[in-house]
Amino acid sequence: MTSRVEFAPEALAQLESRSAWWRANRDDGDLLDRELAHAVDYIAEHGTALPVVMEVGARKIRRCLLPKTRCHLYFEVEGDVIRIVSAWGAKMEKPPPIQPRPPAQVP
Repeated sequence: MTSRVEFAPEALAQLESRSAWWRANRDDGDLLDRELAHAVDYIAEHGTALPVVMEVGARKIRRCLLPKTRCHLYFEVEGDVIRIVSAWGAKMEKPPPIQPRPPAQVP
């Protein structure tokens, strides 16, 4: 089953910054964009097969490596939606600062 993939605003900002850096500093400036497109397709098809690498409150966070650009996409699965919450350098010593989800508001 193919899931819908969404990006958290923080993840979009991180990816835009990384993509701009790659375009300005690498001969193959579109590499990150190509790897990202491939990873999003893969996550949409196989996201639930990737292991949970951290739990933040009730959130179960998984990750997918973009191997050539050494970027991890951290994401969570919510039903048929996969939400990418961070794009973090694979060489970073610590995981990204992902916050617990606030409690649901009851009307």
